[in-house]
Amino acid sequence: MDKIRSSIFGLLAIVVFAAAACQRDEIKVYRLAKGDSGLDAPAGDAHDHAAGDGHEHGAPMDMGSADALPEHEPGSKLLWDKPSSWQEKPGDGMRLATFVIPVEGKQKVEMAVVVLAGSAGGDLANVNRWRGQLGVEPVSQADLDKQAVKVDSKAGKVLTVQIMGGAAGHGSAKQAMLAAILNRSQETWFFKLTGPEGAVKGVRDDFMGFLKTLRVKA
Repeated sequence: MDKIRSSIFGLLAIVVFAAAACQRDEIKVYRLAKGDSGLDAPAGDAHDHAAGDGHEHGAPMDMGSADALPEHEPGSKLLWDKPSSWQEKPGDGMRLATFVIPVEGKQKVEMAVVVLAGSAGGDLANVNRWRGQLGVEPVSQADLDKQAVKVDSKAGKVLTVQIMGGAAGHGSAKQAMLAAILNRSQETWFFKLTGPEGAVKGVRDDFMGFLKTLRVKA
């Protein structure tokens, strides 16, 4: 009987020790939300031609900057002048800044500013991903070269594209995007303005004017 009891206690001790060891060795992984970067949402449209500079056609400009630090710490800080009617909100997650742009009626137009390390996949890949999100076919590099417009700024040349979405669902407005890409030495800046097609077209000049004011903070 003593031998049986000893065996039972010994077995229980082994089970308890094994359970404790498993608990110590368990690795818990927590997935943290990165925030809405604006790059994966239906995004901005590109222009086939350069529009006004924002000072001639848009509202007065206010100085702003991108000093927030997302996952990739920007190697350079950009400054810009925004139309005074644009409401700038603090960065969130990978976004350095978000602009809410007032338009007529209840429509909403928003622009996200994001910076990523390196080439971030390349201009063509990003443009075609945005086109897919708006339900339109991808383009070739040759087509992108024809359609894109490069805007001069003190921060460098900015590639801009305009994407008009496919057919909208019943009762919903057709979406559009104005997007801009600024490639710097070790990072890529994205400016993506999205909203209903008519509203996006209406703020095109201010968007192009905003891009022309980009400059590097000394």
